[in-house]
Amino acid sequence: MLQLQKISKIYWKQGHCIIALPPADLTVGEGEFIAVRGASGSGKTTLLLIAGGLLHPDSGHVLVQGKDLYQMERGDRAHWRSRNIGFVFQQYHLMPYLSVLDNVLVPQLAAEIGGLEERAVELIHHFGLASRQFHLPFELSAGEKQRVALARALLLKPRIILADEITGNLDPHNAGIVLRFLHEFVDQGGSVVLATHDAGAAAQAHRTLSLSIEKNMIGTE
Repeated sequence: MLQLQKISKIYWKQGHCIIALPPADLTVGEGEFIAVRGASGSGKTTLLLIAGGLLHPDSGHVLVQGKDLYQMERGDRAHWRSRNIGFVFQQYHLMPYLSVLDNVLVPQLAAEIGGLEERAVELIHHFGLASRQFHLPFELSAGEKQRVALARALLLKPRIILADEITGNLDPHNAGIVLRFLHEFVDQGGSVVLATHDAGAAAQAHRTLSLSIEKNMIGTE
């Protein structure tokens, strides 16, 4: 479904080369649950952003159906992303002035399609949020916010969920609920790449990619 070949990312700051992601390889197959682990600064979030078509790597290739994602025109890459990738983040990134229902419906605006209200309501009910459908994010618990974010990611029926530290702000009970829904997605043929510091969450994955970096600043420009 998705193949990352020697992808890396660097930044230059004040004459120094900062390694955001050392060269990494990852193949994501259908129905796989993959954990990405590593210390802060090792490049977990950067890897997810590159895999999802949001951040151009400085080296390597991201292959989808034999095509290099970053050789596509920007519009084609955005279209592929909206149809295949669902993002979930630790900080939720919910629109504070939108209800739960409208937050779940946000992806249909980017995809420029309509008629998804019924699916959004179904997802809200499925995630146990029926009584919160018209609430604003500030009225929700952390666990509820993360379930809204997951429902939003699933609206367009993606093939892959890229999840960044999504249990980081949750107590064990709510973390377990979120992980159960990820497993449900995998059981239905979807794939999950989860960046996490949580050893318990990583242990539930089919396999783990470990990122390490000895120095994140080397050389001079």
